[in-house]
Amino acid sequence: MIFNWSALFWCYFTLGPCFAESGFEAALKATFFNHPSIAGKDAEVNARLYEISAINGQKFPTVSIDANAYDGRQASANLQVKQPLLTFGRISAELKLSRAKSEVEKAELFDLKRNLLEQTAIAYVEVTGAINNKVIAEDYLNTLIELRDKVKRREVGQLATKADVVLVEARLVQAKGQLAKYKGELARRENDLLMLTQKTIDCTTEVSDAWFAKGDLGTLKEEIVNMSSEITVKSRMLDLAQAEREMQVKADRPTLYLRADKPLSKNVGSSTPTVGIFLETDFSGFGKIRKGHVNAAQARVDAALQDINSTKVNLIGRVKGLVHNRNQAKQLLSELKASVGAIE
Repeated sequence: MIFNWSALFWCYFTLGPCFAESGFEAALKATFFNHPSIAGKDAEVNARLYEISAINGQKFPTVSIDANAYDGRQASANLQVKQPLLTFGRISAELKLSRAKSEVEKAELFDLKRNLLEQTAIAYVEVTGAINNKVIAEDYLNTLIELRDKVKRREVGQLATKADVVLVEARLVQAKGQLAKYKGELARRENDLLMLTQKTIDCTTEVSDAWFAKGDLGTLKEEIVNMSSEITVKSRMLDLAQAEREMQVKADRPTLYLRADKPLSKNVGSSTPTVGIFLETDFSGFGKIRKGHVNAAQARVDAALQDINSTKVNLIGRVKGLVHNRNQAKQLLSELKASVGAIE
């Protein structure tokens, strides 16, 4: 089945908590507001925002105190304040990387919600289908019971044989077994839906045709690819890889500090504060280590690009399969209607 994702997302993003206990829309909303995995992912998104605040803290002064003593005879202490003046883009690159990670978390949260939405929609349809199967099986069983009673009366009047009664009884046993099977299937489907919604939903209302996608293959491919949360996650992963590469390029850049030192011990020769500008950097392995990290980051960028293309191809393939199955189901339904009309 192919759902109309525009309608599904409109239902979630434009409406508040639903207190109704029945219907397709109530099932969707119950999943979004009750499923525990969404709350857990929300917490992960918030944790990433705190990391951004921590990186922003690098722009502010750092205060440190260094104290030491030698054999208990001489002690010294020094107060130091360092204020970054210029980082040549290193902190900005770290912030960009952290924000890219935050966007990945948000995209994964969106993908989680979409997957739960899809699972709930399918589970609801399966429950309504199981309800219909149970109703048909009950009607068939009741019809056989009436037929058995009728055949037994005819047997008393010698208008039916014992074999006729046995045949009806055999069909009645089969019908009871079929009904038990459908009841068990309905219980399983209802439990699957309950695991998603976390509360009981009345599923006697059929899903409206408005919730199902319409249109030809070209239109559906464009709509589903554009609204795919899976592709959104892959795109955010590409942004993350690009941000990581930029951070690796700028990681070795120096930091220009304004530093002030104030001796706190009277044992030292002078307690006059000193202020100066210092340049710090780390150039490990004559740049070869950093070059390796940059090349690895670039390889991850290339891999992320290929992953997006692969995801699009797989998604389009799934859409083609669903459209083909839908067309076959429509053709089969049309043929069955024609057969029933011919019999009538």
